[in-house]
Amino acid sequence: MRLWERIPPERPDNLAGFAAKTTKFICLNRYTMEHTQKRGANETTLILDELSECIPSGANVEGSFERKELIAAINAFVSGLPQKKRNMFILRYWYRMSVKDISKRIGISENSISVNILRIRKKLTENLKRRGML
Repeated sequence: MRLWERIPPERPDNLAGFAAKTTKFICLNRYTMEHTQKRGANETTLILDELSECIPSGANVEGSFERKELIAAINAFVSGLPQKKRNMFILRYWYRMSVKDISKRIGISENSISVNILRIRKKLTENLKRRGML
């Protein structure tokens, strides 16, 4: 159908060549569309998996009061972090940036970013356990 829609008003000199070329571009466009990574492709799932060990699931948090306490505890923890580590954490989990993008933005190696974020998550988990929220 798309091929039919692309036929120009006057008949092409080589209809078979026109059809082959048009079909090729239709296929390439379709392939590109299906394989293009959208902003944050699979990044959200990865980020939520990373945080799942730090934050209790919705089934464990029974009311809005407990949710507010959890939010306050996380905010207090993040506020207490040094500026550079706070930026890493916020860029990763609020803005959902990849480790590679954070590395470029802050100017630190990807490995260093990954290690710091892992350590921050562990400290967050310990902090929430101490408060009795995990």
